[in-house]
Amino acid sequence: WQQETLSAFDGKVRWVEQFETFRGVFFCNELLDACPVERLTWEAGGWKQGFVKSKAKSFVWENQSAEAVKGWLKSVTPPDRAVYALSDYAPWQNVCESLQRGRAMVVDYGMSGMEFFDPPRTNGTIRGYHHHQKVDDVLQNPGKIDITASVNFSAVDQIAKSAGLTTAPLAGQAQFLVNIFEQTLQMPEQFPKWTPERTRQFQTLVHPEHLGHAFKVLECWRP
Repeated sequence: WQQETLSAFDGKVRWVEQFETFRGVFFCNELLDACPVERLTWEAGGWKQGFVKSKAKSFVWENQSAEAVKGWLKSVTPPDRAVYALSDYAPWQNVCESLQRGRAMVVDYGMSGMEFFDPPRTNGTIRGYHHHQKVDDVLQNPGKIDITASVNFSAVDQIAKSAGLTTAPLAGQAQFLVNIFEQTLQMPEQFPKWTPERTRQFQTLVHPEHLGHAFKVLECWRP
């Protein structure tokens, strides 16, 4: 489907499993929220890993002892009972380690640190959608549910720093775009005019009740 859709750009677009060393700019929007995820539950002072098993012709969660918890989560002591979605950000780690010189930017919905545990969430931030409608049980209708989890920007930031990149403070999408908007006003000859349609789109991206609050922007670079 992608190849057919992008056929007009033949020769300019290519698919890779791993990034080679490169110089330039990496940009992704709503990529990391689609990474593989594990469901961890904090019980009796320890983490339990959620496994999926079959029961009465359906799928259910079953908690078992978790293996050694790595990275950001090692320093966290959650409330008495908490559920956390531990995502595997291997693609992002590959980008950070491969970026020889340049910038990388992540735009996605997510949170940082202890925000994941306040307020408590029954399934952490794992959630499912079917035809743009939220589904309570992400294990129903396998293959037909779009499963996602909020990005942990504390973990994303840590991966970048571990790869030797410098990171900017995490910014909300609203403030990030407003800063860009203010710069465009100083260079009107270089930017398109603000049509009513473009204005509505901008308002959706920055309004706190739409995408302005939930989405965050993380920038990092290697000079």
